[in-house]
Amino acid sequence: MWHESDIEGMLLGLGGVQVIHGTEGGFGTLDAFDEAMLQGLDTALVGRMIAITVRTNAFPTLKIKGAITADGISYTVRSRFAIDDGALTRLLCQKA
Repeated sequence: MWHESDIEGMLLGLGGVQVIHGTEGGFGTLDAFDEAMLQGLDTALVGRMIAITVRTNAFPTLKIKGAITADGISYTVRSRFAIDDGALTRLLCQKA
């Protein structure tokens, strides 16, 4: 069974990067992928999405439109989603 104290090690083991928001920090995973944003009959608008997954309680003050740095690159949070029981949060971001 995973415990709260195991999450940082798990994220680091998954290729985690340093994530910083103000005085808050920890490890997270950084992923970029293409996603269809609008689809029509014969065409689609595809955009590049950036997702950062972090331990939720490591970033208690982080809000949408907040600034965050991951692996030395500055981002702005566009949306945030709790994963499963809420111990992890997926942040969809854009480069600042």
